[in-house]
Amino acid sequence: MKLKTILIIVMIVLITILSTQNTQSISVNILFWQASYPLILIVYILLGIGFITGYAARGIVKKVKKIKDRAT
Repeated sequence: MKLKTILIIVMIVLITILSTQNTQSISVNILFWQASYPLILIVYILLGIGFITGYAARGIVKKVKKIKDRAT
């Protein structure tokens, strides 16, 4: 198996374990706003934001590298 495949499988297993163990509600306070959400929902939202940020950063780095390669 490729390393990437193994890492994906490990991540899926860890996320599944995390999902089943973190179902309690937590209070989220942002400035004057307060809401109660399940902890796993917050974790998934932050995980999604992390993936999107990583994907965007990868695209930006590729674009900058491409521009630098053209300039030389």
